[in-house]
Amino acid sequence: MTATSWRPSRCWCIAHRGGADEAAENTLAAFRHATAVGADMVEMDARTSRDGVAVVCHDEELGRVTSASGPVGAVDADDLAELGVPRLAPALKACAPLPVTLELKEAGALIDAVAPVVAACGRASQILIASFDDQALAAWRARWPAHPTSLSESEAAALVESAWAGRAPAAPSAGAVAVQLPHQHQHSEIVTGAVIAAAHGLDLAVHVWTVNDDASMRRLCHAGVDGIITDRPTALRTVCDEAAASS
Repeated sequence: MTATSWRPSRCWCIAHRGGADEAAENTLAAFRHATAVGADMVEMDARTSRDGVAVVCHDEELGRVTSASGPVGAVDADDLAELGVPRLAPALKACAPLPVTLELKEAGALIDAVAPVVAACGRASQILIASFDDQALAAWRARWPAHPTSLSESEAAALVESAWAGRAPAAPSAGAVAVQLPHQHQHSEIVTGAVIAAAHGLDLAVHVWTVNDDASMRRLCHAGVDGIITDRPTALRTVCDEAAASS
C-alpha cells in the first residue's frame, strides 16, 4: 500500500474499537462484526500486558470493559484473554483483510511488543499507526521510518491552525499518510473545507472521529473527508454508500 492509496475514491467507514455501539468494544467479536457489516477499516487500541505482550484495550484500567479491576499492565496476556481482552495478533487476524488504525496508548515497551506482531500479520503496510502520545509515535517512526502513520497530536494541531490562518502547512513527517481529527471541539467544527484542502494538498487522508449521528456522517461524507470513525458502522456503511451513489 502506497501513501496515495490511503486516499480512497469514496469515504471509508471506520469501525471505532470494532463498532462499540454494536458489539463489545475491542474484542474479537467486534472486529469480526465490523468486517461482516462492511466496514472499510477497523480502529483498535494497543497496550502492554504484564508479561510484555501487545494486547487490545482502550482504557488503562480494566473495570469499565471487564469483570476485573486494576491496570491492564498488571495482568498477564493469558489472563487478559480470559477476561475478553485479546492479544494484538488474533485481533488483527479477526478483521483481516481490512486495514487497521492501531492507536498506541503507551510509549516504551509497547513499541517493542507491537512491531513484530505488525511485521508478521501479513498486511503490515495496511496497519496505520496512530497515537495521542507524541513520544510513542516518535519512537515508532524511529524504529520503522517508512511505516504508515497518522500525524501526531501536535502535528495535527499545527496543520489545523495553518489551514484556519490561510498559511501553507508544514510538510508531514516521513511515513505520515493521514491526519485524524475530532469532529468538534467545544461545539465548534474542526474539519472545515480549508482543513480538508490543506491535508489533501499534502497527500494526507482525513479521518474524523468519533461521529455517531447520521446528519454529521452525511455532511462529512459530502465535504470530502476520506474516512469517518464511528461506533455505529452499520449506519455509517449505509450513509457512505448513499453518498457514493449520489456523487
